Amino acid sequence: MNSEILKTKVLHYYRFRRRFFYIATECGPYNSDILVSNGRRIVEIEVKTSERDLLHDFKKKKHLVYRRSKYCPNYFLFAVPSNLVSIASKFETYGVISVDDKPLSIYKTRKGKKINYCSIVKIPKLLTENYSEELERDIIMRSGSELIRTRLKLKELEQMKRIVKKFKMLRERRGDGS
Repeated sequence: MNSEILKTKVLHYYRFRRRFFYIATECGPYNSDILVSNGRRIVEIEVKTSERDLLHDFKKKKHLVYRRSKYCPNYFLFAVPSNLVSIASKFETYGVISVDDKPLSIYKTRKGKKINYCSIVKIPKLLTENYSEELERDIIMRSGSELIRTRLKLKELEQMKRIVKKFKMLRERRGDGS
């Protein structure tokens, strides 16, 4: 499972299962994988797909300065595939989200239930009582940027589909068709 799929599953979990208002990726002063907010608390989630990547994260400056920073989230979790849960759980302050390997789907289960990809297997400790309005603003602005970028990419795809369709029609007219 690659990091993009993991991120999508975690975003899905926080937006639809946990009902957080604001969600964004690659956000904040430390380029967090995911930042989410419900208006009362901000949670940072770092997505890790390998043991090496997980252990390397602790060399980042943010882990040293968070408690003194106005950009500190209230909680920090690692989102990992199930095979990394035991390693990620060793870090005292941080929580752990186990992300399963079910295929991504926009549909509900046959019984009409929402699909759940994630479960919190270790509750994080509170990093700070303070709610960072600066960090919330970053999440909101990044979320808007992601929405615009997604819409632009959809337009590009639609244009590419039209071009491919025209190209196929031209080939069929010329007789070199399949």
